[in-house]
Amino acid sequence: MNSLFRIRTSAPIVSVKDFSKFFYKDPELERLTKESFFYLIVQRQLLSFENIVIENMSLIMNIVQKGHDHILKVKLPLYQDQLLMKGDEKAQLEFQSSFDTYLDKDGNLIDIHSIKIYKGQITPENFVHMIAPEWLIRDYYTKSLNIEIDGDITQFLNYKVHYIGISTEQKIVDRLKSHSNLQAILSEEASISNTVMNSLELGIMFFDLQGLSQYNILRHDVPLTKKSTDKFTNAIMGNINDDDRTVFKDAEKAFVSALKPNYNIIQFNSYPNRQDFLINKDYSFITYEFNDPFNLIFETTNFNSANGDIIIVTEEYNAQIIKFSE
Repeated sequence: MNSLFRIRTSAPIVSVKDFSKFFYKDPELERLTKESFFYLIVQRQLLSFENIVIENMSLIMNIVQKGHDHILKVKLPLYQDQLLMKGDEKAQLEFQSSFDTYLDKDGNLIDIHSIKIYKGQITPENFVHMIAPEWLIRDYYTKSLNIEIDGDITQFLNYKVHYIGISTEQKIVDRLKSHSNLQAILSEEASISNTVMNSLELGIMFFDLQGLSQYNILRHDVPLTKKSTDKFTNAIMGNINDDDRTVFKDAEKAFVSALKPNYNIIQFNSYPNRQDFLINKDYSFITYEFNDPFNLIFETTNFNSANGDIIIVTEEYNAQIIKFSE
């Protein structure tokens, strides 16, 4: 039997600075990452909103990235099911920047890194939604919001990967609160841009897994048993069972073995082996892929899921990248 496992983002990317400052205790992030098992610590140049205007109840702006000429032209209607409803009070927007100065010499907003949307007055009870450049790009390609974007989003989804990790025994947010490798990366990695702190460029990406629980629990050709219904209940509730945990650990080993991130001390050079390989579960080969259109950059290679790159593991060979981007 062969199996394909898809890894997809479960929450928007969060900068290390924002995570350390307030997101680690944010209930919304905890909710979004409840089913996350897999995370990347990455670095990229900071994205921001510029040339922001409101026209016909839509937020119109550019997404830019320091050091690059590419621009995304964005139109976000404020009145849609996921944001504000017709009849709601007039939207109020709160613009936030990681810098002290975010106005140019003509008084225009620049270097805006997040925008909070409120229904009526700017008070906590009227808060509706927060958007950030990478969050909005994710909302666009997952179709979570009605957004128009003119430009190539893949130019803004290049990430240098420092570390690949999993968390199966505790919540992923708790795992990251006292993460020694994260602290080492903060201490040792210089900023890409000399005007930006590295804690803003460094980010945490959260992922869950499509494959085992979602596809192999209640198959039409398998008798309905207490075990299969328990697995289905666990999947719905976000609980991790032994089969899921096996796949999670195997996914970490496959990606680390194939891609060799710098800060993963254990590189799983002997993977796969009979002790932990899923062939013990009767798989003859396993394929891992990302659902999201990223280009993940490592010291010796890159993994471009936007172009269809995958990782294949067989009993006879180590984990291998199959590249469709060259």
